[in-house]
Amino acid sequence: MRYIRFTGYLLALIGLSSPLLAQNASVSGQVVDPQHAVISDATVTLMNTETQVQARTKTNTKGNFILPPVVPGHYEVKAIAQGFTSTILKGVTLELGESKVLTLELKVGAVQQTVEVTSTPPELNTSSADRGLLIEPTFVQSIPLNIRNPLQLIDFAAGVTKGDDGLSGQDSTSESRTNTFRINGAKSATTDVLIDGATNTTAYYNQDAGIPGVESVQEFRVYTDAYAPEFGRTSGGLVSYALRSGTNRLHGSVFEFFRNEDLDANGYNANNSATPTPRGHFSRNQYGATLGGPVVIPKLYDGRDKTFFFVSYEGLRDTSAGSFLGTVPTALERTGDFSQTKDANGNQIDIYDPSTTNTAGPGYSRTKLNANTPNANKITTPLNPIGVAIVNLYPLPNRPGTGGSDLDNFFSNAPGTDDNNSFDIRIDHKFSEHQSIFGHITDFTNHINYNDYFGNGLSPEDANDRIPGKNITVDHTWIIKQNLIFEHHFSWAHSESNRAETVLKSPASLGFNGSVAPGITANLTPSISISGPGAVGGYSSLGNDYPFEANFSSVYQYAAAMTWVKGNHTVKFGLDWRRYPTQLWDPEQMSVSGGAGLTDGFTKGTTTALTDSGNGVAELLLGYGSVSSGYEPETQSVHDYRAVYVQDAFQVNPRLTVTYGLRYSYETGDVEKNNLLNYLNTTAVSPLQAQVPSLKLTGGVGIPGLGGTSRQLQNPEKTSFDPRIGVAYRLNDKTVMHAGFGIFRHPAAAWQQFPNADGGIRTSTSVDTEADKETPLPGFQLGNPFPLGLPAPAGNAAGLGIDVGDSVEGPLRHQNVPYQENWSFDIQRTLPGDFVVTAAYVGNEGVHLLVNEQLNQLPDADLALGSKLLTLVPNPLYGLIDPVSSINTPTVQNMQLLRPHPQYQNFEATGVGVGHSTYHAGQLTVEHRLRHGLAVVFAYTYSKAIDNVGEMTSVAGTMGALTDTYCPRCDRSRSDQNETHVLRWSTRYELPFGSGKAFLNQGFVKHIVGGWALSAIYQIDTGRPLAVSYTDVANTGSSSTLSRPNIVPGVSDKAPGGPQIKLKGIYFNKAAFAATPTYSFGTANRYLSDVNSPTAWDLDSMLEKSTQLSNRFTLSFRAEMFNALNNVTFSGPTTSFTSSTFGQEATLSQSNTPRNVQLSMRLAF
Repeated sequence: MRYIRFTGYLLALIGLSSPLLAQNASVSGQVVDPQHAVISDATVTLMNTETQVQARTKTNTKGNFILPPVVPGHYEVKAIAQGFTSTILKGVTLELGESKVLTLELKVGAVQQTVEVTSTPPELNTSSADRGLLIEPTFVQSIPLNIRNPLQLIDFAAGVTKGDDGLSGQDSTSESRTNTFRINGAKSATTDVLIDGATNTTAYYNQDAGIPGVESVQEFRVYTDAYAPEFGRTSGGLVSYALRSGTNRLHGSVFEFFRNEDLDANGYNANNSATPTPRGHFSRNQYGATLGGPVVIPKLYDGRDKTFFFVSYEGLRDTSAGSFLGTVPTALERTGDFSQTKDANGNQIDIYDPSTTNTAGPGYSRTKLNANTPNANKITTPLNPIGVAIVNLYPLPNRPGTGGSDLDNFFSNAPGTDDNNSFDIRIDHKFSEHQSIFGHITDFTNHINYNDYFGNGLSPEDANDRIPGKNITVDHTWIIKQNLIFEHHFSWAHSESNRAETVLKSPASLGFNGSVAPGITANLTPSISISGPGAVGGYSSLGNDYPFEANFSSVYQYAAAMTWVKGNHTVKFGLDWRRYPTQLWDPEQMSVSGGAGLTDGFTKGTTTALTDSGNGVAELLLGYGSVSSGYEPETQSVHDYRAVYVQDAFQVNPRLTVTYGLRYSYETGDVEKNNLLNYLNTTAVSPLQAQVPSLKLTGGVGIPGLGGTSRQLQNPEKTSFDPRIGVAYRLNDKTVMHAGFGIFRHPAAAWQQFPNADGGIRTSTSVDTEADKETPLPGFQLGNPFPLGLPAPAGNAAGLGIDVGDSVEGPLRHQNVPYQENWSFDIQRTLPGDFVVTAAYVGNEGVHLLVNEQLNQLPDADLALGSKLLTLVPNPLYGLIDPVSSINTPTVQNMQLLRPHPQYQNFEATGVGVGHSTYHAGQLTVEHRLRHGLAVVFAYTYSKAIDNVGEMTSVAGTMGALTDTYCPRCDRSRSDQNETHVLRWSTRYELPFGSGKAFLNQGFVKHIVGGWALSAIYQIDTGRPLAVSYTDVANTGSSSTLSRPNIVPGVSDKAPGGPQIKLKGIYFNKAAFAATPTYSFGTANRYLSDVNSPTAWDLDSMLEKSTQLSNRFTLSFRAEMFNALNNVTFSGPTTSFTSSTFGQEATLSQSNTPRNVQLSMRLAF
């Protein structure tokens, strides 16, 4: 309903008028006479040559002028003054985000005389220190792009690398990975993304909401350092799209892009397996149409020269065969008959009777089920109806198992599908020379249907997902007077992820008691897992992995700016207000396991592993198993972001411009609708303190709003002042120097909010019939595993008493906003042939970067106690904490009582600002706008990134926690995102033959040889540093996932002669590492200083033929090849110190995609 109302509001505004000039480029400058004396009161007019829309202003007493922001495109600039001839500058190209500064010279003479001048190619940046790269329409429309996601274009810029998953900008199906690019060493998901000047990033992982289609994007700019104070809530990088606008002439296109398996190469893994695997079925169609022009309603309205529209539609239909090889129960096993259940050598798998368990002696033993009778290994007692119902949910085997066993007795290549529909609409309108407005709607909906391998909707895959995304913006510009311009916009960006099962087998339908699954859990199919005998292994799991999800995230923005020209100063001040509502609902799924959690299972005959015995199917049919269930409600939270800024662009002299300013921001903490979030209170005295005077008990779950405190999850930071300064100095007409410095605040509340609600609102419990690993739990009933019901949530009023004895986590009460200090210096110069080259040094420092911190880690000094830490001692907390807690026992390890918060297991603070990073880079960029048939973008980065923390979201890469909470600096190493050399080279070349070209431009032959073009993208990424791991032997309770071995002093970790990329090849020197002694931390770096994963390179290419069918119609055919040379990049070596293949390429596995071919056709008019 909100979407409908908002859309109606936008369309109403557009219907009254419609938008004008996009706030994406601006023109300012000075009017002078031949002696460079300033001319005041001169009239300057800017006209779009495609729409005839004009903007007009006059110069001030200093001869300076500023024109309102306009859409990127082609323009003419005219200057006229009394007593002077008029001057018209033609061929002016304005690009997205460009601030073009012009000096217009008028000669003495009659006003009726006109001097025409042709603009030079895109100029040097003479007005600001902002660094970045513009992707012009040529590249946007004609560069090979697999999946045709415009986010892929971000990677063209120097200083940009992708997130660890490699899906950022590549994957049309996952919005959470749309903003995992890293710009100049900053953490992933810290970049703001704008569409027509409006923010498009929501609080949920800071992901993009609306993704415009490639066909609707006019231009695309990546700011790697955006020093202007108007930019904020970013680590310094910024991505900005400009959507296409209509013109006075009707234009459009229809297109189709096609891929299938017959056009693709097979992968290395498939070709080199023991049984080569053919390519599975694959089909992709991307098709659509665009239309733009003036708004004309015959006899009612003629919008030429003032009202324009552009609409586009793009559809994606993607079908890809899967490959699933698994194990399912046989028809006999479903009836309780295991007499034919064998291992791969033909040996009988024996079933033992749990009721005959004999616990006398050092171990236990059981009698084989119906031994020495015709019913041996057959269940003759009535089968448990719930176990029968569960087992019968599986499909029957469709192939023989390995060696006659059950193993791998089921195969399916059921397809998965991905359907996407994307719409983009933009309308521009000019009311008058002083008032203009524009608006756009970007809307897409992605439907992902995962592979249903079992054919019954219960396959162990994610539930089908519907992912819509939208961005709606209205922008208004008002020229109050010639030196005062007001611009403001209102926008709404919204994204969702909605998962739902297609087939429901509720717990009640399987026979479970209604109290087992509370709330929505009662309407979700349980997750089923069944173990098997050691000689064969377990059965495939059953049930969707994520059967339900309803996650929504939006951002509302109102931003306004006033630009004032006063003498040589251009002052801009404004505000940026945003509201971030977020709903998170991933309810707990009930789980049922047969034989889960035990090595040998209940139906095995001894505690020593009898590998040819036991079966989880038999356990379920006998009514045994383990059941977990719980309740997890949805949360609906909201927080605000408010910022004000002021900046001044001071033209000190014709060569020097200094831009300086200040931005202040304030981002509030989340407020949940029903107060369902929690933080960690680290200092409050525990309510158990009086009962346990022998221990110091502090800390617990904090509830916002209790005791008159703020309902905000965190107390906001109030000192976020961000100064910015940039200098542009023109050495001569061909050379400009830039330098800049700025502080940038990261998004403060964009990270994972799932753990921010502990037992005050949710509950979870489990019961295991095999709890003592010997005998069935007395009185257990599979259909009613919780006869007393699930434990009720404690409620917020319980406060510090919530989840005592368990693990708790949440953010600290005080907000830490990470920030980045960025600086840069570059020299930019034009070269012959219209090339522009930029050589730069870029650096930054990240401060207060977020990381999870285990606050219940044993103090380092206590490690000297050694094995005494594991000694069992009387537990003074016994009987006072959660009855089912693993530490609610008469005795506990001594280590538990020495922990800072002994009444808890893990006591983990999320998003603590103790991280730090540095980045230094040399960057070289060469650009050539499309001219004479050639367009080039070349970007090379040589860099080093160092930090002590991983990513701040798990979707972006390695998140992790500190290895040692008390020593954050001990994790300082090369960053996991460090790539020393990164090269991007993109080229388009139109062959010089045919009509309008230099050669063979006459007669019939021009149609054959003309219209051919080649495009290519060449990329090199040196590998990222490797991390070696070791078993956690410190015994401190740290939650780090990066336990490490020791290093051997004086021994290089490099392999002699370098890494060997071959099977069993030596990749690095394992002799450089040694086992870490117990009760200590490893001394190896978090990421190795000298050893990287394999270098990756790739060449994408395109051949295009365009044929002019008439004056208005052009037909184009393309053939695109991704990884054209079918290069193979292998995954790295074994990095686990305890593995026998440590330091080797244990397997050769391709990590990149084999060659893909895409064909397309487009009809444009």
